[in-house]
Amino acid sequence: MVQTARGMIENLLYLVEKIGYIPNGSRVYYLGRSQPPLLAAMMASYVTATGDYAWLEQHITTLEKELNYWLTTKTVVVEIEGNKYTLLRYYADRKAIGPRPESYYEDFTNARILPNENIRNDFYSEIKSAAESGWDFSTRWFETSGEKVVGNLTKIHATQIIPVDLNSIFAGALQFAGNFRNVLKDRRGAQKWWSLANYWRKAIHNVMWDPVDGVWYDYDLHVKSHRKHFYPSCAAPLWADAVEKYDAPMYAAKLVKYLLSSGALNFPGGIPASVLHSGEQWDFPNAWPPLQSILIGGLDKSGYIEAKRLAKEQAELWIRSNYIGFSIWQKMFEKYCAVQPGRHGGGGEYQVQDGFGWTNGVALELLLRYGKSLTLDDQTISPVPSVRVV
Repeated sequence: MVQTARGMIENLLYLVEKIGYIPNGSRVYYLGRSQPPLLAAMMASYVTATGDYAWLEQHITTLEKELNYWLTTKTVVVEIEGNKYTLLRYYADRKAIGPRPESYYEDFTNARILPNENIRNDFYSEIKSAAESGWDFSTRWFETSGEKVVGNLTKIHATQIIPVDLNSIFAGALQFAGNFRNVLKDRRGAQKWWSLANYWRKAIHNVMWDPVDGVWYDYDLHVKSHRKHFYPSCAAPLWADAVEKYDAPMYAAKLVKYLLSSGALNFPGGIPASVLHSGEQWDFPNAWPPLQSILIGGLDKSGYIEAKRLAKEQAELWIRSNYIGFSIWQKMFEKYCAVQPGRHGGGGEYQVQDGFGWTNGVALELLLRYGKSLTLDDQTISPVPSVRVV
């Protein structure tokens, strides 16, 4: 699998070399929109496993090209209490007007109710920007009134949201770039990226951390406030090492209290994408493998004992749900139902997919971490209390 992993990473590096970034998909109609900047983390995993520093030296400048793409095309300045911070948002190329070619009918149909061509083109840009996130689609990107989500897919404004997970991933990527330059004995290059990573971590704390609720929230540029709803992305700063290591247990202790009060950990089939029932596939009741990995991984690596206990408990629920589903259908699904273990999820613009790459990957990740202590006995999990779903 080492050769396979290297080949997959090199495919992505080729795209960066050819067009300057990794598009949303490897087809021409995906040009103008990217996807979360995980290339640095992929390279770090490969180099850690192999010690292939010659390969790293060969490709480091290509990685830096991708990081600079984000710094030059996706940044936005937000002002908090008189201080200005630069962070990232999803922002598809607005020159590529019109519906998404891969979902032309859906976009065209949704846009028909909008009053004029300019507003329809804005809608198409917002839809494409949300698609960059991978969360297509979710109440994360819908308009709000106060703390209530009032929008729907035609009231999407993804470009006005500063996402916790995007910026955490990017902070981690900047740190990796510094580490790579350091191991290649380029101290000046390392310091450049480390300094930027440190800036990003501080900006995430100052813009997105809510000290009262004890959680990181997305920030809404339009209403100039946090979006106070649960999403598993709230654990991304711990997962992506976007906090100082010595601060992680403190953050985790507060995050655990928030998670327990949110009700998001109360479901037998995994952690839902939200507790908002919108009908979109990245909302309740769907539970997605990457989101399990982020929240479980963030809690586990925090160093806080109660967080680690909850992480293992959620990992057990998730593996059990995967096992039940596979036992019934002999398939692994792209998403599952948080309410009913083993049942596949639904919603979205297409039929549920099976296979499935990230489901298999997260299952292997959790089995590697917890495999010897996991059980299929339901009695090992504490009783599931009820939770209010909006």
